[in-house]
Amino acid sequence: MAPKSCSGISNVLENGDFIDFGILCRDERIDVHRVVISGRSPVFYRACTSRFSEATSRTYRIDDFPLAVVERMVEYMYTGDYSNPDNESNTSEGDAEELPVLLLHTTMTSLADKYDIQGLVALATEKYTEALKNDKDFEKFLDSVPKVYDMPAELSQPLRDAAVDFARREVRKAVDSWKAWSKFEEVVKCLLSSAFFHVRRPEQGKTVP
Repeated sequence: MAPKSCSGISNVLENGDFIDFGILCRDERIDVHRVVISGRSPVFYRACTSRFSEATSRTYRIDDFPLAVVERMVEYMYTGDYSNPDNESNTSEGDAEELPVLLLHTTMTSLADKYDIQGLVALATEKYTEALKNDKDFEKFLDSVPKVYDMPAELSQPLRDAAVDFARREVRKAVDSWKAWSKFEEVVKCLLSSAFFHVRRPEQGKTVP
């Protein structure tokens, strides 16, 4: 899958001109330009300029994240944004492992942090928060919560805050109709942990660690 691109370099990307590096994920290769990815990520900069095998082979392998997320990371490095599954009319073979929207954004946050793409961390966090405002499906929300709490607190705190706020707003309505109780125990533990470690002082309006 070729990354989506802004108009200034779209012809170069679509024609495959000056491709000089490849990101390998599962059984797919994503063709990229070293000058683009190294400018977005210090990790990729080192991979492109060091004496390690990646610089020699001009390939970098990522197998610990889904292809759908890696493709969108590349999309971001070229465009400053990445697409939601719901916004795409054309699917590729890699879409077989497509993720639900909320889980896509939490996984993207983790991937962006690993490769030190701070703008993408902020964007994925913003997209997760906005998605919670637009989709009230409590079961989809629960699917995303364990990933949020798998990440270090300093990285995922904005995601945790958004998750807690959503749960407070929607849990009563969800209880009346929701049937996926098997997921509830794990998520409640996550939310209770957040509540214990982030108690607000009413008189000061501050968060107590």
